[in-house]
Amino acid sequence: MGNANEGGVRAGRSAQIEEGDILAIKRFASFSEEDAAALKALLPIVTRHIDQVVDMVVARIKLQPGLLDAVCRSEGGAEQIREYQKQCVLQCFQGDYGPAYFNDRLRCGEVHHRLGMPPYWYVACFGAYVEAVTPLILAHYPFNWRQRERALQAFNRIASIDLQLAVRSFQRTGLEEKFADYQGQIEAISMSQAVIEFNLDGIILTANANALGMFGYSLDEICGRHHRALVDSEYSGSTDYRIFWERLNRGEFDAGEYRLTAKGGKDVWSQATYNPILDSHGKPFKVVMYANDITSQKTQNTVYQSRVKSYSAFIDEVAHGNLRQRVNAVGTDELSLIGGNLNAMTESLARMAGEVGEASNEIFSTLSQLQVAVEAQSNGASEQAAAVNETTVTLEEIMATSVQTLSKAQHLGESAERTRREGEQGLLTVKETVRGMEAIRARVENIAHTILALSEQTQQIGEITAVVTNLAQQSKMLAFNASIEAAKAGDAGRGFAVVAAEVKDLAEQSQQSTAQVQKILQDIRRATDRAVMATEEGSKGVDAGVLLVQKSGEVMKQLSEVIHETALGSQQIVAAVRQEVTGIKQVTTAMSEINKVTTQFVAGTHEVKRASTRLGDVAGKLRDSVSVYKI
Repeated sequence: MGNANEGGVRAGRSAQIEEGDILAIKRFASFSEEDAAALKALLPIVTRHIDQVVDMVVARIKLQPGLLDAVCRSEGGAEQIREYQKQCVLQCFQGDYGPAYFNDRLRCGEVHHRLGMPPYWYVACFGAYVEAVTPLILAHYPFNWRQRERALQAFNRIASIDLQLAVRSFQRTGLEEKFADYQGQIEAISMSQAVIEFNLDGIILTANANALGMFGYSLDEICGRHHRALVDSEYSGSTDYRIFWERLNRGEFDAGEYRLTAKGGKDVWSQATYNPILDSHGKPFKVVMYANDITSQKTQNTVYQSRVKSYSAFIDEVAHGNLRQRVNAVGTDELSLIGGNLNAMTESLARMAGEVGEASNEIFSTLSQLQVAVEAQSNGASEQAAAVNETTVTLEEIMATSVQTLSKAQHLGESAERTRREGEQGLLTVKETVRGMEAIRARVENIAHTILALSEQTQQIGEITAVVTNLAQQSKMLAFNASIEAAKAGDAGRGFAVVAAEVKDLAEQSQQSTAQVQKILQDIRRATDRAVMATEEGSKGVDAGVLLVQKSGEVMKQLSEVIHETALGSQQIVAAVRQEVTGIKQVTTAMSEINKVTTQFVAGTHEVKRASTRLGDVAGKLRDSVSVYKI
């Protein structure tokens, strides 16, 4: 086939087709925008296999010497014709079917006529195109039968339009071969397709060899039989079958996949077109079926669908946890490769499920041990926290007691210090008393030597006696206070209490002695004669008083030393208790920190316990999720 400029032949006038005719042709072929979209969607797959399609057409041309001679006569030669054939086929799938497409197809018919190629050769070549492209469509939609039927229907409709345009182009040349058109078309199509002619009642008028071979009948057996002989009884009695013939009787074109019945009831699948043939008045008078046997493709599709169904069932089993099954993936086709991949995926999933199951079991075992350890650790930590808390409380009580002890020790130290000062004052008083007694003794001696002056000094002696009396009273009072302080000192002041009692007695005796001195002084006043005796007795009394006062001074000195030591001991006690309080505070603070840490540790063990429980729940869910798989 060539284009409008092929072989150096140019049409004197360019063939044109009216817009109304274009719409009529499309309407007659039931060609729609959906058909155009379906064809355009096939362009990539046809483009990839265009060389294969052209090779099939070239092989068909080589089988026809007359057609081969016509091609060789063209100036472009075989290679240019081959390139044009690619363009011609691809143009069918461009998606634009306007005036340019129709007029180009008309010009192709004119050029073919000028090259000496009768129209049935053009039709034969186009039949080869159909035969080459149909398997591509079937392979492109192996499982989506709706899209496949849509695409095949669109391709058959555009092929029907191209055939009509080819016939019209030969008619427009005014050649006398018009009467041979239909016969030539039938002969050309018969080379590649099964052709059966029916009258409008559905009676078979004739069939070519391809049709007879497809259905297994001889010409005598099939002629005169109704179309029902080629379909099953259920469909032939249906409303759809009646509507099918009503549409054909109205001159409407029908194309698609048909499940027909061959001799013996064998199913035959065909990709066919039912074409009403119109008379000169535009009325249909017969129907011609052009069909390709696609039983092998359908069988293959059935096998594919069966395998896909088995794959789907297998996938459903896997989805429900059965990982023991495998699909039959023997072969090298795509489904076998998919099956092999499914088997490999299932094996990997089974291994993964097994590993996950083992891992979850190990997690459970480890968690059980961890929970036991955490429980023991938590109990120990709780007991430790309780013990630490109890120790802290005890330390706080000890600290409170120590604070009280410190306060008492401080009071004791202060009392001891006061006692020490009073003791020193008492010692000074005793010393003064000794000095006073010595003075008395000197005076008594002077009285002895100056007895005569005794009366003059009576008043002075009286004053001295008053002083002595006062000193005796003070000594008595000091002794009384010393007894009180000794009682406060406890066992340490017991000896001091005895001395204080003796000092008290001595003070009382001193008071009595002074009273006697006063009496003597009175006696001196009364009687000078008794002065010497009184002086001697006074001197003795003074000596005894001096001794007693000296003893009292020694006792007071010892008592002062004891009180001083007591004060020092009290100060040491205060310092020791203060250090004890400081140490207890530090220990209490440390125990509080230990208590906080222990509390945090207990909280941490509880959190670990909760985390291990949550991890156990997760591991349980994981184990449950993989337990549904059978491996």
